[in-house]
Amino acid sequence: MGGAGRPTNSTKVIGALMSAESWPSGLLVKRYSVSKMTMNDDNCLLSVCSFNCRSLKLNEIVISDLCSHHDIVLLQEHWLMPHELYMLNQIHSDFSGTGISAIDTSLDVVCGRPHGGTAILFRKSIETNISIVASNNSRITGIDITTSSGTVQLLNVYLPCNYGDD
Repeated sequence: MGGAGRPTNSTKVIGALMSAESWPSGLLVKRYSVSKMTMNDDNCLLSVCSFNCRSLKLNEIVISDLCSHHDIVLLQEHWLMPHELYMLNQIHSDFSGTGISAIDTSLDVVCGRPHGGTAILFRKSIETNISIVASNNSRITGIDITTSSGTVQLLNVYLPCNYGDD
C-alpha cells in the first residue's frame, strides 16, 4: 500500500513478491491464469488489488477506478450496513461483488459510526469461474477461482491493530 491508503501498482514490487526468495522455504508462490469467457477463449493473467477504503460510500470513485484497472478488487473497512451490501454490485457496471458487514443490527440499535467489513469485487466476465466461499466472520471474505491450473482460493482478510482501547 502507498501512503494515505492509496494502492500501489508497481511491477518491481509485484516481481519481488512473486520471487521465491521473498517467502519462507517450502511456500509455493505461483501466477495463475483464468480463462475469460470471451469470443476466442483467450487465457490471461488476473490483476488483483487490495484497498482499505475506510468507507465505500466516500471512495466510490476511487474504487470504480480500481475496477477499471483490475480484474479483482479486495476491499477492507467498507463500513456498509447489512442492508447496504447491494451497493457492492453498483460500484462499476462490469463488476459483481460479495461481502460481509461488521455491523450488528440484531438489536435494532446501532451505536457509533459504521465500521469494518470486507468485500471482493470481480469482473462479470469471469463470474462463471467464481464461487463464493461461505464465511461468518466480517473480517474474512473469500472466493474460489476456477483456473486452467486448478482452483485457487482467494481470501480477503482484514486484521486491524489491537491497541487495547476497546
